[in-house]
Amino acid sequence: MCKTFLTVQIMCVSASVFTLIAIAVDRYYAVVHPTSSGVTMAGLRYILVGVWVAAAGTSVPEGLVLTSTTYQGVYTSDGQVMTTCDEVWPGPYYHAGYALSLFATSYLIPLSVVAVLYVRISRRLWYRPNPGASRNRAPAVNSNELYVSYNSRSDTVTTHIPTAAQSQSVHLQRKLQVIRMLLIVVVVFALSWLPLHILTVVSFFANLTNDTVIIMYHYVFPSIHCIAFANCGINPIIYGYYNNNLRKGLYQLFRKSS
Repeated sequence: MCKTFLTVQIMCVSASVFTLIAIAVDRYYAVVHPTSSGVTMAGLRYILVGVWVAAAGTSVPEGLVLTSTTYQGVYTSDGQVMTTCDEVWPGPYYHAGYALSLFATSYLIPLSVVAVLYVRISRRLWYRPNPGASRNRAPAVNSNELYVSYNSRSDTVTTHIPTAAQSQSVHLQRKLQVIRMLLIVVVVFALSWLPLHILTVVSFFANLTNDTVIIMYHYVFPSIHCIAFANCGINPIIYGYYNNNLRKGLYQLFRKSS
């Protein structure tokens, strides 16, 4: 149990981070290279296997050094012999090296890759011409942009077609909405995981007192772990908030279920 719990925890955290990279790569090809064949089912299987193999690789060192230690003569508050799960490293440099490598592979590199891909996606969306637009004619009007008004006095229904300027404004708002969503995803990821990695690295190199260590491991670390793990649940909320089709689908699903 000692080896399993923390090892699986690191593996699952790394898998969620690597999945964000896979999603960013898929969106990059869908927007920047739309004519490509895309990801096939076989390719999807390779991606999933690659994500979990890479995640398992980041957790292997932790599983090798975790050891259950029993302290004879030391008892817990309920009278049982105290047993702890300790990391027994060959030397301090191994521990520091693993902490820095985990910081790089689970935070710095994924954040850099996702940020670069989303910047390129945003640039492509911003400079992409509106559908149906050309030099000599106004952009084509999307049927979703039409709206209907009802006059109760004359009992008539009127369909309003937006002008070219209004249509341009709608497309611009949609571009800004997607770019804003991508920016928020990157910022939330960076802010959610940064405190955990900073305190993890600092705890290895700083000369902390016993009282400080107790406070960190009993109060600070549980709080920042919750903040980091909450990132996995916040992303679907962000996607749903900025995706009108997803909101409509969920609304219809709840209406049918009720």
